[in-house]
Amino acid sequence: MTARPHCVSRPASVRGGWGWLAVVTLVWAATAQTVDTVISSGLNEPYGIAVDTMTPEGLYYLTDSANQRVVRYRPATGDFSDVTGVLSPMAAPEGIVVARGGLVVADAGANEVLQIDRSGAVSVLLGADTNVVLNAPSGLAADAAGNLYISDSGNNRILKLDATNRVTTYATGFNRPTGLSLGPGGRLFVADTGNHVIDAVDADGTVHLVAGHFGSNFSTDDLDLPRGVLWLGGETGLLISDTGHDVIRR
Repeated sequence: MTARPHCVSRPASVRGGWGWLAVVTLVWAATAQTVDTVISSGLNEPYGIAVDTMTPEGLYYLTDSANQRVVRYRPATGDFSDVTGVLSPMAAPEGIVVARGGLVVADAGANEVLQIDRSGAVSVLLGADTNVVLNAPSGLAADAAGNLYISDSGNNRILKLDATNRVTTYATGFNRPTGLSLGPGGRLFVADTGNHVIDAVDADGTVHLVAGHFGSNFSTDDLDLPRGVLWLGGETGLLISDTGHDVIRR
């Protein structure tokens, strides 16, 4: 959909979003300078997290990647349960969002994007069965109109799946994109992991560089393999998990 003029721009005001576990767990560090453990056992390489704000309990859903499943956590009671598990095992689930009346999961190992309804039934939204060839889909974002944005990491592109399930290439020219987060005005923030930068895709598909410099960066003042992004707005702005440097930036 777009060429890639790398204009430097800055994020502005507020919109909430779903974040990855690495980012969401450390949001508290940006405000209170403390990190608490929420779940300490039963997980193996947890990757993505989404919060269902439509339920009174505010349920957490996590992709437990190496255990090949999605799990539900009830913060009020500490109960921890399997949403899919042995009935519908996944290969390596990563990104997850609450959308379309249930959950949407990027299964990077199976090269599929899956829909999980409230009963736990799993169906394929994108993948080989739908004639869309994915390669390690990773990050997900969803907007209020029912559009889904998918970082098709191995194909170096962002896809858009609209509310009618029509798929289009939303933006290209990335290098192993991973985390996604929607910001103000429909701007989509992208962790362009292999390029060591954070990009933003405007609603018209124009791509802007917003943080970092291209190429491997060993300086602790720059980004190195950023993987997670979460737009919070206000004084915080955009949180970035700078994976190569083991820090969270904003």
